[in-house]
Amino acid sequence: MNGDQVPYLICGYIDGKYINSYAADLSTEGVNLMFNNFVKELIKFPKVKYVYAHNFSGFDGILLLKHLLLFE
Repeated sequence: MNGDQVPYLICGYIDGKYINSYAADLSTEGVNLMFNNFVKELIKFPKVKYVYAHNFSGFDGILLLKHLLLFE
């Protein structure tokens, strides 16, 4: 990937259940699909009010936010 950092795993813990999504490939489409799949699982829990992301205000936030904004 020419030195680019690409997210390949996202996971969460909600109501005693782990949810996760892996990128099958590291293409833009693969990473977008990973995020879409995770958010689809996340919205199955209507009582979730907050989502925390480690280091989201800095570099990680910039890296991940562009993928979250593409959610369909």
